[in-house]
Amino acid sequence: MVLSPPDPDEADGRPRADRVTDMLREAILFHEFAPGEKLRAVQLAERFSTSPTPVRESLARLAGEGLVTYSPQRGARVAELSQAEMVDVYEMRALLEPLALRRSLARATPDWMAAVTAAHGAMESALVRPFQDMSAAEYTTYERRHLAFHKALLANCGSRWLLQFTSLLAEQSSRFRRLSLEARGGHRAVTAEHQTILDACKALDPDTASAAMQAHMIRTQNAIAHMLSG
Repeated sequence: MVLSPPDPDEADGRPRADRVTDMLREAILFHEFAPGEKLRAVQLAERFSTSPTPVRESLARLAGEGLVTYSPQRGARVAELSQAEMVDVYEMRALLEPLALRRSLARATPDWMAAVTAAHGAMESALVRPFQDMSAAEYTTYERRHLAFHKALLANCGSRWLLQFTSLLAEQSSRFRRLSLEARGGHRAVTAEHQTILDACKALDPDTASAAMQAHMIRTQNAIAHMLSG
């Protein structure tokens, strides 16, 4: 039997299901859809200017990533925020990101340091106001740049697997992160932690940098746990 090729998207040549998966994943991660919200294929198809078929494929993919749940009775829904899942994600980040950062520093180059510094500057420039006063669009811009800063820090680690796992975990944690901001005293505490990590990298101090990264993860995890339990 000859299989038909994937239906490409006119905008960028990728299969429509790939494009829809990326857009729906981002919408879930940045809380455009609330935890537990029902996801209807026909409505999503209208939103993403496509047919229901690639939407259904995207929902199946995101169920595999843990972002969507499905049951015959309730249909497809955004996965609820689970404290157990949050702890799992942040404990893994607290183990893997310090390791990846240490390896990045062992291979440090001027180009890598310049990229880290630029990513930090872009992230800081997105802090147009305190987190609690940001619009949804402003927070989404900040969170994208925050993820980019973390990815830049780890990009020089030399391990494809570390990069793959840390990237997936960082994206998953975006669903939880906004819950931590009020409990952490707004942007000042988070900004100070990022600056400590950056300063240690500039000093080529892997012990301080990796310890600061681990502390950053643990403080965020504790703040989210406080909000989820409250």
